[in-house]
Amino acid sequence: MSRLLRAIDSAPIRTALVLAVLHLVIRAWGIARPGLWADEAINVWWAQESPAEVIKESLRTPDPPLFNLLLCGWTHLFGLGEAAVRALAALFAVATAVGVFALARAWFGGRTALFASLALLVSGSLQAYAHETRPTTLACALAVASLLALEAIARRPGVRAVLALALVDAALCYTHYLTAFFLVAQLGMVLLMPHTPGTLKRYLSGQLLAAVLVAPLAIEVLRRHLGPAAWQRRPTGAVIAGALDELMGGYAAIYVGLALVALAAVVRHSPWRRRAALLLWLAMPFVFMLVISWRVPMFHARYVLYSAPALAILAAEAIGALPLGEWAQLGLLAVTLAAGAIGFSPSPPKPHQWDVVASRLKSLTGDRAIVVEPRWHAAVLAYYYDRAAFRDPEHLEERLKADRVWLLRRGEPPNAGQMGSPKTILSVRFDVEGVDAASDARVLEPSYALTGVDLLGGARLSTFNRR
Repeated sequence: MSRLLRAIDSAPIRTALVLAVLHLVIRAWGIARPGLWADEAINVWWAQESPAEVIKESLRTPDPPLFNLLLCGWTHLFGLGEAAVRALAALFAVATAVGVFALARAWFGGRTALFASLALLVSGSLQAYAHETRPTTLACALAVASLLALEAIARRPGVRAVLALALVDAALCYTHYLTAFFLVAQLGMVLLMPHTPGTLKRYLSGQLLAAVLVAPLAIEVLRRHLGPAAWQRRPTGAVIAGALDELMGGYAAIYVGLALVALAAVVRHSPWRRRAALLLWLAMPFVFMLVISWRVPMFHARYVLYSAPALAILAAEAIGALPLGEWAQLGLLAVTLAAGAIGFSPSPPKPHQWDVVASRLKSLTGDRAIVVEPRWHAAVLAYYYDRAAFRDPEHLEERLKADRVWLLRRGEPPNAGQMGSPKTILSVRFDVEGVDAASDARVLEPSYALTGVDLLGGARLSTFNRR
C-alpha cells in the first residue's frame, strides 16, 4: 500500500487525470433526469441571444453575466438538450475536484490530496448543482483556482502569479455577487497562513487589479440599484439548518468531518495555521451571508457552495495527520465516504418537473385554453411545450397565445373572455401561497365549474368546464 501511495504522490498529473475521469463518470450519472426547472430554462433562454444581449439581460437581474456568456458559447456548440446544457456545470464540478487535489497536495501532500478529492465524489451538494444549469459550480471551481493562484504567489513571486490571482478573483465577482464573502475570507486566510516575505504585498496588488477589473460591473449594479430577489425571506432556524444540510451534503458528513478535525487537533497541533485558514474558508462566507440576511434577505446554500470543498480538505488532512497505519486511515476514509453517501443522490430531484407537466398539457385537445401562473415560468414552459417558441424569445408569448396558452402574473386571475370562452380551462399554478383552486372558481363562476384538481410535477392543475 505504501508503494501505491508513493506512486500516486510521484505522478500527480496522472493521478489528477484518473480522478477527473472518476468525477466525470459520477457527475454525468443521470445528468438529463429530471427535466429543467424554471431558473435553468431562463439561463438557457438568455444563452440563445448575442453576447451583448446576454450581458444586457444579466444586468437586469441579480446574476452577473460570466456564466451566461460561457453558456451562450456552449449551447451554440452543443445544442439545447437537457444533458448538453447541464454538461457545462458538471465540467466545472469536475474542475473543482481536480483543483482540490492540486490545492491539498500543495498544502498537505499527495495522500491528503487523494483523500480530499475522493471525499468530493459523494458530495450530494456538488452532485445536485452539477446537474443544474446555474453558475454555482463555476463559483466553486473559481474559488479553488483563486487559492491555487494565491499559493503560486507565495511560492513563485512574479507578475504572472499576481495577474492570475487578479483575473480569477475578478471572474468570481462576474460569476456571483456573493463570492465577495469568499474574497473577505481569503484575506483572513492570507493573514493566517505562513508566507514568504512580500506575499501580502503581491496579494494586495492582485486584489487592487481585480478591483479595477470589477469596477465597471460594480458601477452598473449601483446605477441600477439591484436588490435581493423578491422571493427571499429572512432565515429562520429551520432554514439555517436546511442550508447547512444542503451545503455540506448532510449532517452525517458534517459530524464525521468536524469530529476528525477535532481529533487531529488534539493528537497533533500542527499545521494549525492552514487548518484555521480552511475553517475560515468553510465558515466565514456562511456566517456573513447569515448575518447580512437578517437585514437584507439573500440566504441560500448555493450562494456559498464554494465553501464546501474546505470540509473535504479538512477531513482528509485530519485522516492523514492521525498517527495510524495506512489501512486504518483508509478505514477512516471509508467512514467519511459512507457519511457523505447518506445524503448523496445520483440524480437529485428538482423543485418542479416541467417535462411531466408539459406532457400533460400537450395531451389536451379540443376547445380548451391553458393558463400558467406565475409568468416567469414562460421559458421552461416553452422549452417543453413548444421548442420553436423557446427559440424565439421576442415572440414567445405571441406563439403561446396562438395555441391558446396564457401566462399570468403572480395572483392574476384568469379571464375567460380574453381566452375566447373555451369549453375547458386548465389552470397551472406553481408556488402560490394563499391561492387555491377555489380562488379561480370564484372568478370563473357562474360560467365555469371546477371539475378536477390534480397535483403533478410540483404544480396544481385545476380543470374548469363551461356550464
